[in-house]
Amino acid sequence: AALHGVLRPGPAPSVYCTWSFYGWDLTPQDMEDELSWFATHRWPIDVFQIDESWESAFGDWHTRAEWGDASVEGYAARIRELGYTPGLWTCPYLADVSSPLAAEHPEWMLRRSDGTPVIFPMNYHDNYVLDATHPEVQEWLEALYRRLGGEWGYSYHKFDFSRAIALDKSVRFHDPTATRAQAYRRGYEAIRRALGDEAYMLICGGLYLSGIGLAASSVAVSSIMR
Repeated sequence: AALHGVLRPGPAPSVYCTWSFYGWDLTPQDMEDELSWFATHRWPIDVFQIDESWESAFGDWHTRAEWGDASVEGYAARIRELGYTPGLWTCPYLADVSSPLAAEHPEWMLRRSDGTPVIFPMNYHDNYVLDATHPEVQEWLEALYRRLGGEWGYSYHKFDFSRAIALDKSVRFHDPTATRAQAYRRGYEAIRRALGDEAYMLICGGLYLSGIGLAASSVAVSSIMR
């Protein structure tokens, strides 16, 4: 922090993460069970974080249709009422190749110097990678996290698979002067602008030095299960 002229971070919060037990299998009934349990058992944690499995698709950050009337938007207030900080998982730089975002904005997707799209396979899906040097992508990221943070009420954010923007050495960014590290950082600068200084940002699977002053970085996560 002293070397790079950024504020020294405070202590990291303790987090309950749904992934540690449910993984991809989290359901609305699981959420009801967990919230009921936490209502009567006062665990000494700071954050209740909903991890991967809630989203319609990478790039389409709405509650998945299979959850019916359940809404991730509504869980934030309930978590806060229990005395915990609401946390949410996303992967901001990825868009499933079959997602509406990829179909509507192919010009936002990162390409190599030969014009072919960068593909990041993850979780049995092929994903495009968003070009964070594109001004419209930065605007989209700001709008997305204003919704998830300011409107939905999530103030702890775990970001995954961020390395996807920097893996391919032959990428051609919208801004041709940008390095891969600079492109990576610009996206998180947009997200920080949207979430504000008080939100806690945790980057998992990314470029750790390139996020300094913007977010915490996780190299390894230890889990506890009740």
